Order: sequence, then C-alpha cells, then structure tokens
Amino acid sequence: MPAMRHVVILAGGGGTRFWPLSTPERPKQFLRLFGRRTLLADTVARCRGLVPPSRTWVVTNAAHVALTRREAPTIPARQILGEPVGRNSAAAMALAARVIGEIDPAATLLFLPADAHIPDAAAFRDTARVALDFAEAPRTFVTLGITPTFPATGYGYLVPVPGPGPSLRPPSRPPAASEGYSGPRGKGAADARGLASMAVVSEGCAGPRVSNMASPRGPQRSRSQALPLARFVEKPVASKARRLLRAGARWNAGIFAGRADAFDEAFEEFLPPVARGMVAAGREWRRGEKLLARGLRAAYAPLPSISIDYAVMEPASRSRDWHLLTVPGRFAWSDVGTWRALRDLMTLDPDGNAVRGSHEGHSRDCLLMATRGSHVSVSGVHDLAVISSPRATLVARLSEAERVREIPEALARGRGRRAGAGLHVGVDTVGCRVEANRSHVVGTLGVRDLKIRVTSKGAEVSG
Repeated sequence: MPAMRHVVILAGGGGTRFWPLSTPERPKQFLRLFGRRTLLADTVARCRGLVPPSRTWVVTNAAHVALTRREAPTIPARQILGEPVGRNSAAAMALAARVIGEIDPAATLLFLPADAHIPDAAAFRDTARVALDFAEAPRTFVTLGITPTFPATGYGYLVPVPGPGPSLRPPSRPPAASEGYSGPRGKGAADARGLASMAVVSEGCAGPRVSNMASPRGPQRSRSQALPLARFVEKPVASKARRLLRAGARWNAGIFAGRADAFDEAFEEFLPPVARGMVAAGREWRRGEKLLARGLRAAYAPLPSISIDYAVMEPASRSRDWHLLTVPGRFAWSDVGTWRALRDLMTLDPDGNAVRGSHEGHSRDCLLMATRGSHVSVSGVHDLAVISSPRATLVARLSEAERVREIPEALARGRGRRAGAGLHVGVDTVGCRVEANRSHVVGTLGVRDLKIRVTSKGAEVSG
C-alpha cells in the first residue's frame, strides 16, 4: 500500500481559561466563538482539500467521543480516538502515530490543535502542504511558525539556526489522484530522499534556509521556505520576547508534521514510557474500539503528562541525528487562548468594547458576553471581561485573563463562599460586594470595589 498523508486534530484540551462557557462536559473546542460552527468543526473544515475525511483523525477525551462525532460527522467514527485521561500532547500524538502507523508505517502526519482560529483556510493549506513536503524526509519534524506581530509573552517561540547557510529544495513528488501530493513510496524510497539529498538552490544571509520553490501540482508556489530550528523557547518574559523578535524567532502554533515511523522512533528515544504504553495500540485498534479502550485505560495510567515540545522536539533539536525545520505560516492565526485574545479578534464599538448577546450600560475597553437566556448590564467599568450564562458569571480584569483557569480550579477544591443564595469564588478580589441567585456561581479575578448582582435575568456590574 502506498504511503499517504494524514491529518490528526488534537481535541483533548480542557479550555479552563474560557470558564464559565467552557466546562468539563463541553470544553473550549466545542464552543461557537466565531459564527455557527464550533472551533473543532472549523478545524475539520479547514483541513478539507488537504486530505480527505478518510485520512482525517481526531484524538479527544473518551468522554467527548460522542460529542466529537456529532461535530465532525464526515470523519469515520473509528478514526476518533478517545483517551481515558488527558496526558498532554505527547501521549495523544504517540497514540495517533502508532494507530496510523499500523495501517501505513511511512505515512506522513500533520498534527494540529482543534481550537485555534485561522480565518484564511486556503493559505493554511498551502503552508501545511509545504510542511508535509519537507516532513517526508526520515527523522525530520517540521513546525509551522507564525510571524509575530508583537512580543507576546503567552506564546512559545521557534528560534531558527543563526548565521548564513544554503537554501535547500526537497525533491518533487508525483501527484496522487485525490490530493495531488501522495505518490507511492516505500520506506527505502523515502529514506533516500532525506535532507542530504536536497538540492542547494541559493545562498541565504539570514540563516540556513530551506526553500520549496516548485509546487508538485505544476505552478510555482510563492516563496515557500523552511528554516532549520535551533531551539524552542516557552512563554518568555517581555524583555526576552523582544529579543526573540529581533533574532527572527516565530510563534509556535503547535502544528507539527513528520512521518509516523519518525514519531515512533522519537518516542522510543526520548520518551520510552510513552512508546512502551502505545506498543499494542495499533493492533488493538484493528481489533475493535472496545479492546482499544480497555488497553488504553491500562496504558495511560502511568504515563507522564508532558507536551510534545518538551518531550520530543526540544531534545531532538539538540541531537545531530534529527532534523527540525520551521515553515513560516503566512496567514493570520490566534490560539484564542484567553478571553482577552477573543476580544482582540472581535469588532469593537467606539468605546473599545467587544459585545455579544443582550447587554446595556456604559463601559470602556471591555468584553461583554451574554449567552442565550442571560443579560449583561454594566456601569462605570473598564478593562473587564463580563461573561454571563444561566449557571455562572465571570467578572475578570482583562489584563489578568491568563489566570481565569484559577477559578474552576478553586471550585474543584471546594473554595468559595456564599453570596446571597449563590456562590462566590474570588481570586485576587478586594472590596467587592457580590450577590447571586440560587445555584449560581460568580467567579471574580483581579477586580476591586465592584458591585456585582446576578439575578434570573442576568448580571449587573457597576464600579
């Protein structure tokens, strides 16, 4: 069977920074933040034209498999893999690589998160195809790096190798009938097309530069390039972020490409417990969903919770035996990681407010959201996120939006105090008067001297 390309959507996150709309039963990737489709459904749609649904997979929590099937009905049911517990991206990617590798050991995989916002789907697919081209080489991983627009402290960075170096071009590949990119190849043929076989096409002055100038479809692809990676940097402080921008670093979008057998080899080398835990997954998947679920419950229990960046990509970047590249993503991108990030993507009124749902009052530079059956009323406030739903309300300083997850964490630990007939969980909250109706939870973060009243009609917040 010829080796093919597969897309794997990682949909296992908890989305706790989007409390109260994101819940354990319906986390962030299942929210409709941009129009009528959920973030997961948007991601599935974005990947159409890259690979067919028959080669699209989703890894999610076992508790969300049924919900995922409803949101992604075009994906074969057996290709939605349920993890018994979340163990971060390394375990999820190891599981998918092992299962797909059972079908096609030399398959080339593209992993991407389910909850990012990429409005230009065509530009994303063009960049992803370039990454997959380079990822066909053995022991090679390719990331998509986003050109920074500001020195963000909430994103990881990809740092290219400094100094002058040659441009390289991967060999062209014959088009396949379905996608134009998956011609037949076996492991030996692919190994022969490693980085050492790439042709030097030009000399660069900004670091070793790999360039894919020709599209496999025939027309020239516009200046698609890849840079060898030196290292990964996780969420730097502001001063370091500015230095990284000057050094040509890119934001890490969490999108990775590589061959299934390369991922297997990397896990065996850098994270043996995960490699051992997934040994039987492919065989169990072939034999049925129930057998796989039973095997994963035993396999996942002892696994470490660690991201692919820390587990594989960082040690691989320090090894001479692995090749790490980054392809610049020439498209708008956001991980929509916080309420503040969502506000930045919305249309603002003349007072700098982003508003969705029923609302009234006076505010500046706020995010005001009311779900169906709820309402937001504000007076004399600024720089707040006020999110009102029938069961819970958030009032948080937008500049502290990264910390919203501390509210559901505090709830899980049983912290909170009565606020009228409801419950109030305050984090760094000073001098606020909070009153809520029965069974309603009010979470506050980084605010002071506010009056917050929640009734059956919605939330009222005044300064």
